Parts: sequence; structure tokens; C-alpha cells
Amino acid sequence: MSSRTGELNEKWAKLLIKELIHQGVRYFCIAPGSRSTSLTVAASEHPLANTFVHFDERALCFHALGYAKATGIPAAVIVTSGTAVGNLMPAVMEAHNDHVPMILLTSDRPPELRQTGANQTADQVKMFQNFVRWQEDFPCPDPHISPAFIGSTIATALAHALSAPAGPVQLNCMFREPFFENETENTHPSYERSIKGSQTQITLGEKHLAETQIEKLCDELSEHEKGVIVVGALPPNTSLEPLFTLSRLLQWPLFPDILSPLRSHVQAEGMVPTYDLILKSMSLNEDLTPDAILQFGNRFVSKKLLEWIRLKKPKCHTLVANHEWRMDPLHSLTHRVVADPWQVMEGLSKHLPGRAPAPWLQCWKEMNRITRKTLTHFFQEKKDLSEPALFHHLSRWIGEDRSLFIGNSLPIREADALFIPKQNCGPVFGNRGVSGIDGNIATATGIAKGLRKPLLAIMGDLTFLHDLTSLAQLKNSPVPITLLVINNDGGGIFSFLPIAKRKAVFEQFFVTPHGLNLEHAAPLFGLKYEKVTTLDEMETALQSGTTQSKILEMCTDRDETLALHKEIIAHVKEILTTSSSSLEAFT
Repeated sequence: MSSRTGELNEKWAKLLIKELIHQGVRYFCIAPGSRSTSLTVAASEHPLANTFVHFDERALCFHALGYAKATGIPAAVIVTSGTAVGNLMPAVMEAHNDHVPMILLTSDRPPELRQTGANQTADQVKMFQNFVRWQEDFPCPDPHISPAFIGSTIATALAHALSAPAGPVQLNCMFREPFFENETENTHPSYERSIKGSQTQITLGEKHLAETQIEKLCDELSEHEKGVIVVGALPPNTSLEPLFTLSRLLQWPLFPDILSPLRSHVQAEGMVPTYDLILKSMSLNEDLTPDAILQFGNRFVSKKLLEWIRLKKPKCHTLVANHEWRMDPLHSLTHRVVADPWQVMEGLSKHLPGRAPAPWLQCWKEMNRITRKTLTHFFQEKKDLSEPALFHHLSRWIGEDRSLFIGNSLPIREADALFIPKQNCGPVFGNRGVSGIDGNIATATGIAKGLRKPLLAIMGDLTFLHDLTSLAQLKNSPVPITLLVINNDGGGIFSFLPIAKRKAVFEQFFVTPHGLNLEHAAPLFGLKYEKVTTLDEMETALQSGTTQSKILEMCTDRDETLALHKEIIAHVKEILTTSSSSLEAFT
């Protein structure tokens, strides 16, 4: 062991951070800890590093997740050893399933302290093995190891993190004490030179189809007149024009998931954002049986959409994705296209011959028009603030200058059914990789940081309570975040599930009402708070300009929410059924 261990630790860490910077990583999320001292100091001192510090490792990692969701660029997460590493697991699982890049810099004890009962020591090497694209157990800094090893390792890590499917990578970094020297001598000149020297370059290409493959796909799709294009979440900044062209050429409707960029734009020709309500009302109608599904995006919020596909059994179900993962919960896929989705969209839009206006598309457009009109009339009569009313009116209250994050459980499902923008609005985000209610506040703050624009986050009370420590991130956010909590005193989604009929266990074991006063959380973190009780108050609260983050709370009744949703579906079904004679003209 070198007598200048601390100095070598510092230079090793500086070189590691410098290589990450070179590969495009600029955002370093740091939790305080001792074993990670060298990495923390190196990141804090690099002039190009943008650092974020938070005391809760679980929330810290969700913040990094949100940043990468918004930008497509991975953040580096620096933590000490032990349970600090274990706390990263929920966000790592989400990043793994949702294909979000992330760099985990987990600090560790040296090998002589492993499996010895040493304090704050655990097996960190195997901890994430099922959820990372790649991992490296870095040796302790050693003057006999070439500095080029660090550059090569970082380049490899970034290549794995960013290659499709993107995801987390772990660099487990062992350090011996001391972690720095008070007096620095140039005892390791090769590392000093490397800190200032050249680095490894990486170039990542896309998977493209050959023109003959595009033409074959065109022939397959052209065989079917009754098809649907379903669109989920897409990479940031994906051009949407080819999708509109595909809809026009094939004469197929576009079904945009709530997290699809399509949903955030003014309704284009062929868009049917009300598909969830239509299917809940008319899914058994034989005239609505599709012959083909063309799918972009891995997953969808609407359970009814999946049920419809399962029941109708289309002859052709084509998934276009840039990875080989099986995204086929229904086992319905007949064709998997592994290529860059945008390239496939563009290629198809150039090679498809096109069709005359078709009754199939006209029928879906007419049902969409009728459903939207029905919702407008319904909520003109229902003037009280409710969960369905919130999501119906929401698009009028937010514009393109604000992004939207919707929490899991019931809110994301309500938004999928009822958030139908009438004007362009900012992008919509959610955590649908493994769909947990943890880390939602932290994810929202990371998204706001990445986009550098105000954000509205909507979530339920249990989701809010699950991530309470992240209100510190909300307080310190450089851009204003409005956090709207829908408080129905428990898990409202369970009222929609069969277990609601088991009254003996329903409240205590599933709904879990807490009876807490959420207002008290605001002064604890120095945040503004407002309880909203009417639609007018909600409009004012959401549209009022602010430079500070704040918490809004609306209290709802679970039974009333369930009844309203049933009433909406029944009303839409009634109107569509009575309009069936006019719809028959299109079928």
C-alpha cells in the first residue's frame, strides 16, 4: 500500500469524474457519506459538474431518474456503502424497466474488509445484478494500474447505459482510508497527466431496417383495412409528423397513451384520445374489431385497451421497438420489429401507397367527437370540484410552458381517461416501469431540473406520504413546482377493484385510511400551502404565476369518485349507443 493512499484516492476519483464529464455526464446527485468522500470532493471541484445534494438516498436516486427521463442523459449517483446502496434499489428497478439511463457510483470497503463483519459493509456487487445493464467492481486505487483502465471502464459503462434498451449501470468503487491528504504531493504523475490528457471516444448508432424490410412491412400492413396505431412513451424530442402521416396513409386511428407525446399536442387528424372511454363503453361491439395493431412504445396505462386487444385477437400485432425485450403481456404479437422507431415511422410514411378516406377511421373519429362533446356537456352540469372534473378541465389551465407529472395508482388512470388537451401543453411524465408509488415527488423534481421549466405534479395522498422527505427537494427546486395532492384518505384505487366487496377487510388492509392533516407538512419544509375546494379556486391556484414551489390539496370522497366514474362511462355508453345509427354509416 502506498504511503500516499489519500492522494492516490483523490487523483483516482478526479480521473473517474473527468471521464464521466467527457462522456457527457454533467449532473451528479450526491448523498453525504464518508466512504464516498473522494468521489464527492472530485465532483464538487470539477468546473463542469452540476451537483445536487440530498440526504435520502432513495429519493436522491429517484431525482436522478427524473432528470434522465426529461433529458435522455444519465445522471451519476454518488453514495457511501451499506444500506445507502440498498436504498437505490426502487429507482434502479424503475430505470431498468422503463429503459432510463443511470450511472451508480457506489462506494465500498476494500477487499480485506469484505465478509469480515466490518462496519457498514455488505455485498454490493451482486445487489443490482438483475437490474443493471453492466457493472464493474472497481479495485482500490492502485499506482500499478494504468490510468487508461479508468477511461476504458467509464466509456464501456456509458455505452451500456445508453445503448438500447438504455438503463442503469453500476460502478462499485472501493476506497481505503484515508480518503484525501491535507498536503498534496505529485507522487503519482501518471494519474496527474491522465487527469489533463485525452479520453476514449464512444459513438452509438441506431438499429435501422433495410429498404427491402421496410417495403415488406408496408406490404404486411397494407393487407389490413381495420387497424389501429397505439402510441406509448417515446424518446425525448421524437418527431411526431411521421405518425400523423401513417394514420392518413393507412386510414387507421391513433390511440395516444397518457404518457405519449401525442397526447400533449393539439389534436391532429386521426387522433382518438378518448379511446379508453370508448372501449369501456363499446368494446364488445363487433364492428370495432381490429384486424391489425401497429404499436410504438412499450406499455400502456389503459387496462381496457389491453383487454380489448386480448378479446378481439387481431390477425396482425406489430411492435416496433429499438430493443429485443419481450414487451408482450398478452402474448399477442405476430411481428416484432427491432429498429429505431422514428426510422421505421419515417420509412413507412414514405413507402406506403395510401388509401382513400375509409369508413373505419371515420367511425373512430366520429366516436371521438361524440365522446368529447358528451364529456363537455357532462362537466358543464357537474360544477363541483372532483377527481374526474380536475382531469377534464386540466388542459385549460396549463400550457406549453409547464410540464406535467402524474403519480401512480388512481391519478394516472384518471388522467389517461379524461385528460384530453384542447390546446398544446407541456410533456406528461410518470413512473410506469414498475408503477410504484414511491419516489414520485423526487422524480418530479428531477424532471423539472432536467427540463428547466415549471412543473405541475399530481398525486394521491399515500403517494405523497410515501415520499415526504422529498419535500426538501421541492423547497430547493431552482424552478417552481406545484404539487397537487388528491387526498381521499387512503388508497382510492381499491374502490375500483373486486376486493371492495369484502367489507370485513377492505378498509383496514387495503384502503388504509391515515386521517393525517397534510397541511402540517408544508411548514416543516418551509413551503406554501393552499387547500382548494372549488373549480374556480383550482383554476386560480394553477394559473397564478409563482416563482416558488407550493403544495395544493384537494379533498375527495372515494365513494363519490367511484360513482362519478361509473356515471361517466354509463353516460358515454348511452350517447354512443343512441348514435349507433349515424355510426353505422361509417362501418
